[in-house]
Amino acid sequence: MRWRLAAAAAVAVLLTALSIYKPSPPKLVAPVDIEKLAELVKSDPALLEEAVRYMSELGVNLTLRAPPKPQPTAITISINASSIWAGDRVLVTGVLTSRGKPLAGQTVAVLVDGVPAAVTVTDSRGRYNATVAISVYRPRVNVTAVYLPLPGSPYMPSMASAHLSVLYHATTIAISAPSQVLWGAPLALNITLDPPAERRINIVLGNATTSILLSLKAQGSASVIIPTGNLTPGTYNLTVYVPGKGRLGPATARRTVDIIAESPVISLSAAGVEVAGFPPQFAVKVVPAVNISVYLGDKPLKGAIPLDTPTGWAVIRAVSMPSPPYASATASAYVFVVNPLQISAVIAAVLLAMKFVQGRLQRATNLVREVVEAAPRSPRNVVEEEALAVLARAFYKLGERSGLWYSRKMTYREYASSVEPYAKDPTCLWRVVYIAEKAAYSPYSPSAVEIREAWVCTERL
Repeated sequence: MRWRLAAAAAVAVLLTALSIYKPSPPKLVAPVDIEKLAELVKSDPALLEEAVRYMSELGVNLTLRAPPKPQPTAITISINASSIWAGDRVLVTGVLTSRGKPLAGQTVAVLVDGVPAAVTVTDSRGRYNATVAISVYRPRVNVTAVYLPLPGSPYMPSMASAHLSVLYHATTIAISAPSQVLWGAPLALNITLDPPAERRINIVLGNATTSILLSLKAQGSASVIIPTGNLTPGTYNLTVYVPGKGRLGPATARRTVDIIAESPVISLSAAGVEVAGFPPQFAVKVVPAVNISVYLGDKPLKGAIPLDTPTGWAVIRAVSMPSPPYASATASAYVFVVNPLQISAVIAAVLLAMKFVQGRLQRATNLVREVVEAAPRSPRNVVEEEALAVLARAFYKLGERSGLWYSRKMTYREYASSVEPYAKDPTCLWRVVYIAEKAAYSPYSPSAVEIREAWVCTERL
């Protein structure tokens, strides 16, 4: 009895649910625009490649129509004058068409001698116009109208040109300045313009590494003082340029100016023997009085001879730093340094060194004399003297090592070739010879940089 009641209740519930349920109608989706879908696929190369691959896998032949070729265009140009004064304006007009039909709303650029001067847009009849200022100071200029369509445009670019004569008054400029000026002294420059109208004047004094730029306004003439203290000695190009203004054309004048420096004279004398740890015994004199620095080899010498200085030959150098109006100068002297820390019996070693030094000093002195007298002319300054002293030092080291001593009967190169096998760095040997030959034969003296390089090279021999 209970089973029948349960079955009847279940059937009643099912019938009730069926009576309540009503299926919803199907939803309609907007139709897909095949042409828009194709354009979307073609616009993305990666998507297009994937679509072609997928169609190929399905065995579908997919053919895409090529985009239409851009249509040719033609543009005309007309100027409302055949000649014009520089600084005035002209009206440039023309028409842009494609196969005889006007193109509206297109951008046209106007160029004067290749430089953009105006941008305009065509009207409904394809016409354009632009007012252009002529600021080119040449007898004849080229005015060009250019149509450059944007990427994807159905039209091709085009251009047209016309010539225009430009009238202007020539400007002459004269400058007066010394050909030489002492380093640190002012450079006086006088400028004269014709016609004497108010003009902007630009001045440049410079070379490959340094320059000074000045700009001023003047009417007819101007006097300018140019400082030289922040420059370095050498040859400079002086350029004075006056830009064009209205109907007056531009002008340029040039000349060269040498900024020269005076050389101080340094005299340096030192004792033959120095002891590490003790103050050096030397005297230095500079004319005129300028600041100098003293070096032992390549290290600044302040107070006593450094205790890490090895026993042997060393050079003391006095160097003046460049400061207007004086250039850098240097002087040097050889000393023999005895380092007590490097020898066991100090007193005996010092006595032995003294005896040894006397003989070596005599030989070194003779060698310096041989090197100097072998030169075709006497050194003209302390720089050339030092260059020959460096060579003598190099020859002394190689003479001790080889047993073959230099004589003035040999050229520098002959002796260098003989002892080259004994040099630890042959390149340095020939560099020292080159710098010494420059001092002995060339009309130009070695530079301070070359002298320092030569000293370093002697330590590598």
